[in-house]
This record gives sequence, C-alpha cells and structure tokens, in this order.
Amino acid sequence: MDKDEFIYVLSGEITLVTDRGEEILTVGDCAGFPAGVADGHCLNLINLWTKVN
Repeated sequence: MDKDEFIYVLSGEITLVTDRGEEILTVGDCAGFPAGVADGHCLNLINLWTKVN
C-alpha cells in the first residue's frame, strides 16, 4: 500500500483485525496504518446503523 490509512468510528462498533489480533473499536476510537508498514488489517462491522423509530 502506498498511502496512509486512518479509521475513525462515528457510530456503532467494529472489530479491527490486524497482525496483532482483534480489537473492538467503538464511537470515538481511531486507528492508523502508515504507508509502507507491513500489517495486514481488515474491519468487521458489528452495528453500523441504529434504527430510530
């Protein structure tokens, strides 16, 4: 990857999976991945949207 990546959680929860394992991120949490650093990562969405009646 030749560009930095940044994640900021606006709502709900996500599971961040990296080479170091899994971590739950909630509202206000963030994570960054500098370009050129080998660290595989993916995001698993848990509760992206909350329905309001």
